Amino acid sequence: MDPRELLATFSGRQDEILAGIAELVGIESPTSAPDRVERAIGCLATRLAAAGCEIETADAEGYVRPVIARLGRGPRSILVLCHLDTVWPVGEIECRPVKVAEGRAYGPGIYDMKAGASLSVFALEEIVR
Repeated sequence: MDPRELLATFSGRQDEILAGIAELVGIESPTSAPDRVERAIGCLATRLAAAGCEIETADAEGYVRPVIARLGRGPRSILVLCHLDTVWPVGEIECRPVKVAEGRAYGPGIYDMKAGASLSVFALEEIVR
């Protein structure tokens, strides 16, 4: 796809993309709260499945179970690695809600790395179109 077409495609989906990021950021998931991290992972896994990925979990005794999302099989693969735990305590979202100002999005965990995880879903959706 031509980069200009790609930019136009994602620009046209900007509100949807920001809503997807805000949904994931809104699920507070500090490292110290594995149940909350699992909830964030579940949200992302649901979106990945809707994008056409096969979802499986791996065993990680004593840790949050990693999710493996596969889109197709074969020698031309794409690997996306991310984490959804954050350094922010529960309740931070009330102090610093997700907002967009001057073309930038803000919120606890948005930069590291919930926006990137969310954007990977939108990128995969475009790959399969």
